[in-house]
Amino acid sequence: MDAPTGLIAGRYRLLSRLAEGGTGQVRRAHDEVLRVDVAVKAVRLPDGTPRAVRDELAKARLAEQ
Repeated sequence: MDAPTGLIAGRYRLLSRLAEGGTGQVRRAHDEVLRVDVAVKAVRLPDGTPRAVRDELAKARLAEQ
């Protein structure tokens, strides 16, 4: 999820889409901290994924920031 700054985890600026498949999408991004381009994968969770699993994944993402 994009933050108001347009950065993910406070450092990755999404650029172009590189690939898309059944489990998610891979995007080219720029790491504003290291000043290099990287690949970022956004994983899609199935609609039936238990809320507890989604919540734990969200907490893990927040902990990275």
